[in-house]
Amino acid sequence: MCGMYGVIGQGILKFDIDIFYELGVANLLRGVDASGIIFGNTRDENRALNIYKQTGDYLALNYKVEGRESISKEFENISNTLYLGHNRHTTVGSDIADAAHPYSFPSFIGMHNGTIHSDHIRDHVSENDGKDKKLLTDSQVLMSLIEKDGLDQTLCGLNDAKDAYSIVLWLKKKKRIQFIRNSKRPMCFAVNEKRGVMYYSSEEGALDYILGRNGVEYKKYEPDVRTVFEVDPLRIDMNGLRSWTNFDLGPTTYVAPPVVASGTKYFVYKSDIRTEVSKEEYDNTPFTTN
Repeated sequence: MCGMYGVIGQGILKFDIDIFYELGVANLLRGVDASGIIFGNTRDENRALNIYKQTGDYLALNYKVEGRESISKEFENISNTLYLGHNRHTTVGSDIADAAHPYSFPSFIGMHNGTIHSDHIRDHVSENDGKDKKLLTDSQVLMSLIEKDGLDQTLCGLNDAKDAYSIVLWLKKKKRIQFIRNSKRPMCFAVNEKRGVMYYSSEEGALDYILGRNGVEYKKYEPDVRTVFEVDPLRIDMNGLRSWTNFDLGPTTYVAPPVVASGTKYFVYKSDIRTEVSKEEYDNTPFTTN
């Protein structure tokens, strides 16, 4: 069990950065073995996002970030458009610093909450901190397969009866964030449409409490399972959360080529209602409406 949380959008204010901190503290309930954060301004085409991670809990990581003036100044810059966090509870694999989330790959930066039991994942997890040339955790193996085979094929190869996942991916080229979970791990979204800011957390109760105590107006949504939600940090309102479903409920073992449901479904929000549309309409739907 791990905790994931974040604040996304071009309307971020100083108190939203404080909310990110509070969400990190609340999600200590879900993991204290390691922590990691991603933050930055996605408007800037020439700058990579900042990634900091270490063993130990989120409070220790935040103390280190605040204690270094150059990092702290960049972290507290309200021109940033995303803050993504992960608190790890070690289940499978190593507990060294490199095993902490997030994991960076050529096409994405990823975080995972859950435990993967499928043999084709577990067989590649190191038992000696990577000295055997294997990867450090089940999550790292999962992410490497997503990089190699794609999200569709990788998730279709999991056993939904025993594998647990909630996944957050920052897509480097598209500059968008994807969320997907199955029934074994929680995730909750909250959107402030006036400022174009989205909040998310593995702990729904904490999200409600923290937003309420900070006076944030929001609409809340619990994402459907096995549904990809794609978010553009620069275009957030309820109409800006696009989603699609393209996974069947099996197979129970890894297969190649990928097995994908033939009846792929696409959804957009219309007047806050999640509405199924054709692929053509989906492709032509902007992330926001005027």
